[in-house]
Amino acid sequence: MEPASFPELPPEVMARIPLFREIQRVLAWTGGPVNWELARQVAVAVAASSGDASPSERELAAFRELAALAEAWVQEATGLEAPPAPAFLFSRSDWAEAAIGPFSKLLEPLFERLSFFLKEDAEGPLAGAVERLLPVVLGVQAGAVLGHLAREVLDPLLLPILPPRLGRIGAVLPNLREAERGYGLQKEEFHLRLLLSTSTRRAFLEGAGWAGEHLARLFADHVREMTFELSEAARNLMETDPRDLDALQRALSGAAGPIGLVAVAGEGLPPLRWFLLLLHASAERVAEEVARARMGGAARSGEALRRISLEPGEGTRLLVEIAGYRIEPQHRARAEAFSARLAEEGGTPLLGKLWASPANLPTPEELADPLAWVARVGR
Repeated sequence: MEPASFPELPPEVMARIPLFREIQRVLAWTGGPVNWELARQVAVAVAASSGDASPSERELAAFRELAALAEAWVQEATGLEAPPAPAFLFSRSDWAEAAIGPFSKLLEPLFERLSFFLKEDAEGPLAGAVERLLPVVLGVQAGAVLGHLAREVLDPLLLPILPPRLGRIGAVLPNLREAERGYGLQKEEFHLRLLLSTSTRRAFLEGAGWAGEHLARLFADHVREMTFELSEAARNLMETDPRDLDALQRALSGAAGPIGLVAVAGEGLPPLRWFLLLLHASAERVAEEVARARMGGAARSGEALRRISLEPGEGTRLLVEIAGYRIEPQHRARAEAFSARLAEEGGTPLLGKLWASPANLPTPEELADPLAWVARVGR
């Protein structure tokens, strides 16, 4: 995956961010390593900058009917039921605002770790700059990530890295419409196929009773092991004199770009990545099986979802870069091959069994030999 590359925030986007007109208030933030109010404003401004649309009551009602149908089918296929949660369709700007809370659970620990590293290294004038400017820089960075995600994501449950305890946020209507036009998809079929994918992920994460907490522990371990490289551009930004408001405004307009908040991955593939790779691969295999049984395949919609997942947009790329979550294609292929073999051996019930207990997660050796896993766990 190529490193994310963002342009500076253009003047028309800057104009939509009220806190940039109250720079002293921005610098007075004391709520932690990230100025989340600034992040919210940046996210909404970026999200709305490429056009927006809100669902009608009729569209929302139809989407919720399809969501209920998808969840019933997934429950019957897997034996797992996620807690009830209403399905939502959002505009881009509304999704960006709704995503702040759930995604702060992912970004805040990462940025706390980064803040610790920077404050430990800071000396002299840089120490004061870190204290005052870092929440601003990270607020702009977090807002840029969420704003760009709002312009590209179909549903956050399909993202390669998920915030702990994500639950259900909802789908983004303008992005669904773009996918429908771009791939020539029938609206109802595409929405139902998408909802099968998200409902299966919810069933595995929330219906199993253990997987959500397990993901949270893996993520905490991942954060504790992270170190960071900070770009020269980021250091220059934090050395900007806070009293020079024009220079600070110019520096902040570029803070949405890649400022070097990149986790340095260790050797091998950590448990968090295998867990999420297996989650997505097995969930998508179940969704395909259910679509084949209930919808006659919906192959065109399924292929569109796969192609979209293989061509991540700017927000997704920056999110995985910040989280130190880069994976190689062969790792994804191994998780998909493992899930495909389980489907061949026992269909959706066997795939559901993968998430029945943490003891059922495969060992590294079993990932390479699915039949060994079948022999241990049983059909």
